[in-house]
Amino acid sequence: MFSILLNGTNQTDDKFYYIQFRLWEFMLGVLIMFLNKIYKNNVLKFVGLLIVLSSFVVFDDSMINQIEPKLIALFGVFLFLVFGSDNSILNLVIESKSLNTIGNISFSMYLLHQPIFSFYRIYDEKGSHILKI
Repeated sequence: MFSILLNGTNQTDDKFYYIQFRLWEFMLGVLIMFLNKIYKNNVLKFVGLLIVLSSFVVFDDSMINQIEPKLIALFGVFLFLVFGSDNSILNLVIESKSLNTIGNISFSMYLLHQPIFSFYRIYDEKGSHILKI
């Protein structure tokens, strides 16, 4: 709870990198882990998915460091993960081999290329323009 309150009082861009501002997200993950085995409700799972998808439309990049969009989107993820049953059609789509393959490839590409782009931006700030991306 303190982490959420701390998030609301500080509007700096670097708070993404500090654990005290992200602790509430980890605690929500722990709560999901315990509740996932108890509750199942496909309607709430669908509502959670709608909240997550609407977050892409409603929130823009200027709101990236604000706490409210994060709370709303993570509440949708919370509903989706906790209340989903294993045999629902939505669960079969989400857990399909093709979507998992695409997700694994895209995340691996992100992990590989993001440091390269970051180091290039740091290097480029020093005035050397060897390559343009």
